[in-house]
Amino acid sequence: MEKLSWADFVRLHPAAHLVTAAVVPPRSGHHLARLPRQLIRKQAPASDYATAIVRITGFAEIHCGFAAKADADRLASLVKARVPRRPPEAVVSGWLSHRTFVLNATKEVALAGLLATPRDSRRTS
Repeated sequence: MEKLSWADFVRLHPAAHLVTAAVVPPRSGHHLARLPRQLIRKQAPASDYATAIVRITGFAEIHCGFAAKADADRLASLVKARVPRRPPEAVVSGWLSHRTFVLNATKEVALAGLLATPRDSRRTS
């Protein structure tokens, strides 16, 4: 479906589903935002979605919002996201569901590997 800006997504879908990635160690860069967008596009979501980088007191989180729970479930399954142990602020803020995972260097490389196209193993002469 259509990728929206975060502001438009929240306005159009006030009760939606959230998957967050805690970026560890804290770092920044556009490549962090690109990875979830590429993973989501590969999953071919049936509903509207949006991504945003949220900076909270010295660390960054990547937020992925979905209008349909099935789309959020697919990403959560792919990245092995779990329901947070404590009641998350996101659920209190109106999200219908929230799953989270840690995006460290190992996980980032593994997820990027899912996006890589298989190389042609045939030799050309």
